Amino acid sequence: MIRPRWHYDSRALNLRAAVAAMLLQLLAPTFAVSQEKVRSPHIAEIDMLFAEWDNDYSPGTAVAIVERGRVVYKRHFGLANLENSIPISSRTRFDLASVSKQFTAMAVLMLEQAGELSLDDTIQAHLPELPDYGKPITIRDLLHHTSGLWDYWQVLPYTGYRKQDYLDFNDVMTLLQHQRKLKFDPGTQWSYCNTNYAFLAEIVERVSGQSFAEWTRQNIFKPLKMWDSFAQSDCFALIPDRADSYHRNGDAYERSHHLNVDFAGQSHLFSTVDDMVRWLDNFRTWSLGGKMLMTRMVRKGKLNDGKEIFYAAGLGVNKYRGATTIGHSGSTEGFKAAVLYLPEFEVGVVILANVDSINPEKTANRILDIYLRDQLDPLPARPERREKPFIELDPEEYQKFVRGYILEETETRLAMFRSGDRMMGAIHGVGTDYFYPTSKNEFNTMSRNCQVTFFEDHEGRVHRLRIVLKGKEMWADRIEPDSPNDGLLEECGGVYYSDELGVVYELTPRDGKLVLSHRRMGERMLQFIERDHFVGRLGFLKFNRGDEGEVAGFNLWDEVFGEGEITFEKWRK
Repeated sequence: MIRPRWHYDSRALNLRAAVAAMLLQLLAPTFAVSQEKVRSPHIAEIDMLFAEWDNDYSPGTAVAIVERGRVVYKRHFGLANLENSIPISSRTRFDLASVSKQFTAMAVLMLEQAGELSLDDTIQAHLPELPDYGKPITIRDLLHHTSGLWDYWQVLPYTGYRKQDYLDFNDVMTLLQHQRKLKFDPGTQWSYCNTNYAFLAEIVERVSGQSFAEWTRQNIFKPLKMWDSFAQSDCFALIPDRADSYHRNGDAYERSHHLNVDFAGQSHLFSTVDDMVRWLDNFRTWSLGGKMLMTRMVRKGKLNDGKEIFYAAGLGVNKYRGATTIGHSGSTEGFKAAVLYLPEFEVGVVILANVDSINPEKTANRILDIYLRDQLDPLPARPERREKPFIELDPEEYQKFVRGYILEETETRLAMFRSGDRMMGAIHGVGTDYFYPTSKNEFNTMSRNCQVTFFEDHEGRVHRLRIVLKGKEMWADRIEPDSPNDGLLEECGGVYYSDELGVVYELTPRDGKLVLSHRRMGERMLQFIERDHFVGRLGFLKFNRGDEGEVAGFNLWDEVFGEGEITFEKWRK
C-alpha cells in the first residue's frame, strides 16, 4: 500500500504521540484555551479592518491579540483553500515568510548560551567551504544583517533562475562561494539579506549535529507547546492543514507559486495563529531562554563605528506612537505575516495571511490604534501631500527622453530607457526603477521618492533634466552622441561568461541596438549611454578593452551587488 509522504509531524506518524499531544494541549496555559471567551470591546472596529476577506469565497487571514497572557481577540477570515472551500481556522498552517528569522535567531542565541558557539566566531569557522572575502564576517554580522554578503534571492535572477525551479542549500552555497567582492565591508552598513539567515540555520545544524527542523522542534516548539509549528525540510512533503496562497488578477484570484526551496531559516517555517500567540507571550514570560537571552534577542545591533541600528536578532525594534515595538513582517509568494509586541503594555498582535493584498505590518499598527486608543501618544499630523496623479501617455512619446545623461558635479552616468510600454530610469550607484508620467515632461516612481523633469531647447530637443531623489535636487545634461557608431555595436557583440555568477550572456547587434540574451531569461534591449557604456533592466554595462583596444569583456553593476561589479570575459564574437 502506498502511503502519502507527510511532513514530519508526531501526531501524523504515531497515534500514541497524538494522544499525548492532545493531553498536553489541554494542559497548555490559560490563554490558549480561553481565547474565545475574552473578547475586545473594540471587536467590531477591528473586524472592519478585514471586511474585504470576511466571506466564503476569498483567501484571508487569521488574527489574534494577546494581552498579559490572555487572548483578547481572535478571528479567522476567508478560506485556506479556494478550490475546496476550506475555511481558515486556528489550526491552519501558514508560511511565516521572514517572520521565521526570529526563530533562527533564537536558536543561535540558545546555542551561544550553551557555550556551543560565539557570536564573534567567523562564519568560515563553521562554514569552511566559504572563501576568504578579505574582511572577517562574524555570526553577529549575520544576525544583524551587516555582513555584506549577496542576498541570493536578488542575485539568482541574473543566473536565469525561475520561481518554479528547485533550490537547495548547496545552490546558495555555490553562489556565495563565487562572490569575489562584498557589497560593503562587514559591520559598516545594514542591508537586509536572506543569505544571512540561511547560513545561520546551517550553522545551527553543524554545531548541534541535528537538522534545523529537528533542533527547533525539540528546543523551541516543543517547550512552548507549539505543536503545529515546524521548519520546512522537504518542499515536496505533504503538510496537513496547510493554507494555499493567492494573488489577485483582475477580478479573480489565482494560486501563487509555492517555492520549491528545501531549506529554512530565512523563511519557510510554518505555524498557526494559536502557536504564534504562545510565541508572542514568551516575550512577556521569558519561559524559554530566560531573561538574559530574551534581553539579548531584542538588543539592537551596532555598526563598527558604534552607530546603533534598529535591527536586533531576527527582530526589528522601533517606536510607534511613543511605545517600543518588537516585531517583524514577512512576505513570500502570497503568504503575508506580521508579529508585533509592545513590552510596556504586554500586548502582542499576530496576523497570518494567504493573500498578497494584505499589508500585515500596517494593519497591525491600525489594530493598536483601535485597541490601545488614547494609551498611545497622539498620531503625528500628516503633512498635506499635493502630488500630481499619474496620467496615461502614449509610450511612443517616451522616445524623446530615451538617452544617456550625466549628473553635474559628480559626473555620474544615468539613463532613461524603455522596457516594453513602460519607462525606466537608472542611476549608477543608486539603482533602477520604473517611472510613470504625471505630465508630458514629468515622471515619478510608484513610491514617489524620485521625480524627473525633462527640459527642451529652442529646437524642441530634450537636453537637460532635473532629478529630485528623496528630497535632494540634482541636474543632468544629455550625453552626446545619442546613438553608437556602427562599428561599436559590432565590437561589443559576442559571447561573455562570468565565473562569479556561472552564467553566459550573448550580446548581438540588431537594428542599431545591442541586445543581451540568455537561454532562460530571454532578450533584454540595452540602452546606449556613451562609448562602451550601456544600461538595461539588468543594470549598467561598461566594456573593458585590451592593450590593442579590442573589447575583452565588461563589468556589470546593479544595486544588488552593492559596491562590487560582476566581471564578464569575452569568449568569442
